[in-house]
Amino acid sequence: GWIQFGDAITDDDEPLPPIADESYAVAHDAAGVLGFANTGPHPATSQFYVTLRQLPTFDRKFVAFGRLVEGTALLEQLRALESGIAIAVALVEHDSVGIDTPEDLERVRQLLTTTK
Repeated sequence: GWIQFGDAITDDDEPLPPIADESYAVAHDAAGVLGFANTGPHPATSQFYVTLRQLPTFDRKFVAFGRLVEGTALLEQLRALESGIAIAVALVEHDSVGIDTPEDLERVRQLLTTTK
């Protein structure tokens, strides 16, 4: 699947003009590919999409222009929801903690030990 968004406007509240397609250099081979949501050859509009999985049927049909650098964890959650997998939500009394380093992991382990 994919998520489509857009309808960007100019400073004068006018729709953006169509953007000419550039190339098909970026394949739709993974989650997180960004592209134009066009309606045919070369009239790419102001709407864009991000893929939630590999979409080879988009190749040479829609112009992808890049890939997500951050936010892939959110895409995984959206893909799970799209597949019908429930995601549990819990109310907690502390801020969320990211784990990016061994030190972060140790801090979370200590937090979990002290909150039991």
